[in-house]
Amino acid sequence: MIDVGWLLATWRAARWEAIVMIWNAIVADVITHPWFAVVLAVLVVSAGMKGLSRLARYVGGAYWSSHH
Repeated sequence: MIDVGWLLATWRAARWEAIVMIWNAIVADVITHPWFAVVLAVLVVSAGMKGLSRLARYVGGAYWSSHH
């Protein structure tokens, strides 16, 4: 039988690690390709405050789930 608690904890940890890998990739892209910073700025501005708050809530929830 699969332990559901272990499976959920593994999923939460993997989700957080995926977010960290995406963040590291974005930072590396901005460092190696300065034009990517402009593209990223356009994406952030076009997302608006509602989109950014939803993203922050998702990332915060993923962090909280994997560390508590």
